[in-house]
Amino acid sequence: MLELALFGQFMGRLRKIINFLLEFVPEFPGVNFLLGRKKFVDLREKPSRVQKRKIVGKLLFATAILTGLFFFQMNRFLDRIVGEVERIQGQPQIVYLKPGEGPPKPMKKRYVILVLGKEAENRTDTIILCHLMVDLKRVHILSFPRDTRVPVFHNEEETLDKLSHTFRWGGLDLMLNSLSRFYGVQVDHTALIDLELFRKIVDTLGGVEIEVERDLSYEDKSASLVIDIKKGTQVLNGNDAEGYVRYRDEEGDLGRIRRQQKFIRSFLNQVRSLKALGWESIKILGRLPRFVMNLYKDIETDVSLDLFLKLIVGFSEFGIKDIHYQTLPGIGEYIYDFEQEKRISYFVADSGSLERSRKWFLHKEESADGALIGEKP
Repeated sequence: MLELALFGQFMGRLRKIINFLLEFVPEFPGVNFLLGRKKFVDLREKPSRVQKRKIVGKLLFATAILTGLFFFQMNRFLDRIVGEVERIQGQPQIVYLKPGEGPPKPMKKRYVILVLGKEAENRTDTIILCHLMVDLKRVHILSFPRDTRVPVFHNEEETLDKLSHTFRWGGLDLMLNSLSRFYGVQVDHTALIDLELFRKIVDTLGGVEIEVERDLSYEDKSASLVIDIKKGTQVLNGNDAEGYVRYRDEEGDLGRIRRQQKFIRSFLNQVRSLKALGWESIKILGRLPRFVMNLYKDIETDVSLDLFLKLIVGFSEFGIKDIHYQTLPGIGEYIYDFEQEKRISYFVADSGSLERSRKWFLHKEESADGALIGEKP
């Protein structure tokens, strides 16, 4: 009983404070119209109902003012982001600065981002390197088979092992170390997307339409993975999309990578289709601002929120034809491991194909004398 009495006193004081603050807020002009009330005194109305209507009017007015301020600041913030992207792409812009305000921190022209699909037990079977060339409106996406044989410094010794093992043994630090030494590219940022977030992204978009090339059926009870997708064009929800990009057939990693790249193309086409006005597009676009903020909160990345939004704005200017895909060239080989006394399957890339892949990824060309030309990321 004592707790109820104290709670009642607290609520009474809180109500008085709110009413005191509302005295300084004018009523919303249209509250009578919104509530279906005429602008004359109705003696039959109880004072409490009149008071409630006044409170509603004041709250509406305060909400309208706060909403206007929020959108004003957000629009100003986005204008600066768009201006920075346009400057990088060589488009003229006008920058308005407040007195005493310095220019914003410049944005780089190109970014190399490592995207990993994170699974249970600190596993990652999806390894993608993205080169975002904001100045050229161009993206290069390179997929690495998880069995790619790379140099690994593990247990205080240098060895050659699978790329996917580096993440399990030493997390991002070990993977970045091995990947940079193997491929010769400096990674600017990383992003880890787990399966739950992947499903949420697809479902928020309303599913992704894709032509499934064959019946896909697989079950792994230990990993709680059940795949049952029929052949034909269909809209995949989050669960089916996960099954589609994780399914492995007789082609192994290469077949799965082809499906992943095909899914990325379909996903981006779906995003592009939102520009066409329609009821479904309006419903999805209405959820996007909140979804983008939740996406940044849920994704594991070292990209700042400011840069995250700038990259989204820059990427929105790209067309489907501006996004190019490749898989690391190489062949599957069984190599004998003397310590384990057995042959182990690896994906091996020779030095020549590795160098050509690197030139493509960095968007470099060779001059007549064989020297590399092009800007570093």
